[in-house]
Amino acid sequence: MKMPRSMALIAGVTLSCGSTLRPDGNPVTVLTPPQTVVVVEPTVTAVQAVQPPSTVVVQGVRAPQTLQVAVGAPPNPDGGPRIVCSRPTSALAGMPVQLQAEAQGDGVRVRWEVRSAPGNNRAYRFAQRFDANDTDAVVAAGASVPFTSVIVGEYEVVATARDAEGRTAECSTTVAMTGHGLRVELSWDSNGTDVDLHALRGTEGGWFSSSDCYYANRTPDTGYPDEGRRRWLDTDDVDGYGPENIRVDTPEGNEDFNIGVHFYSAHSQSGPTRATVVVYCGERQMARFERNLVGNRGTEGNDFWRVAAVRFGGAHGCEVRPIQQVVQRNRL
Repeated sequence: MKMPRSMALIAGVTLSCGSTLRPDGNPVTVLTPPQTVVVVEPTVTAVQAVQPPSTVVVQGVRAPQTLQVAVGAPPNPDGGPRIVCSRPTSALAGMPVQLQAEAQGDGVRVRWEVRSAPGNNRAYRFAQRFDANDTDAVVAAGASVPFTSVIVGEYEVVATARDAEGRTAECSTTVAMTGHGLRVELSWDSNGTDVDLHALRGTEGGWFSSSDCYYANRTPDTGYPDEGRRRWLDTDDVDGYGPENIRVDTPEGNEDFNIGVHFYSAHSQSGPTRATVVVYCGERQMARFERNLVGNRGTEGNDFWRVAAVRFGGAHGCEVRPIQQVVQRNRL
């Protein structure tokens, strides 16, 4: 069989390649996870690219043939840089993944950014650990960069290669952040407003006390030697939409947590704001609550929403008991 030295094939697509590839003229199907691959001669060992060499099965009517392939960047029609991203990956929310891009070109540089995020949040960083104060880490440069987010969901990440002449090429991949332990996420539908998430361990101390996890006390459990049992407020959004996130990575069984939301300030905005709270236990979304809140009466007179109580343990990993009571803060 005569085999062209290099021929671009899109995995999972059937191509009519003609007599140069198969003398019988039958269609060729490439069976491999979706990606662009470059076929090399069967006697040549594929070189390592972003991922280790893959094996592709080329099937025809008569006899299948196995070829080695190297994952590589597709040609750029304008002669500019070429780039290919690492495959989609996943990690526990708050844990890092390592993203890689193989770029080719004269003086090429690589820049990373997020194209889409759950709820358009910006609670992600190109870093080993999420730090809300490190706002420079919402973008990154280099062929290999870490990435993490504290918000559950799928992120589309884009790498752009730019060569010495200013020509560009891009590739993208996805990172799925999955839940673990207890994670409570708050978002709302108005800009320029400040809504705060709270979490009590049982009823100890009460709301706004030193036992409450909220913007003024983001890590109240420093006395616990096991960091996994501590409550952490990862994000405090003060200018609209959120998200805010409180987590306990490894809560003990039969441990109770009470979830609350305070409309801290409308900042001269008028009308109610609709707040949404999502509760994750492990990888499962266990509950979602929505409520209109009023925040233009002054901090003490603004709405405080007692959302739900969460208890770990039981057949489903945890139980969420709705409370759904709204009072003014000065009446708590």
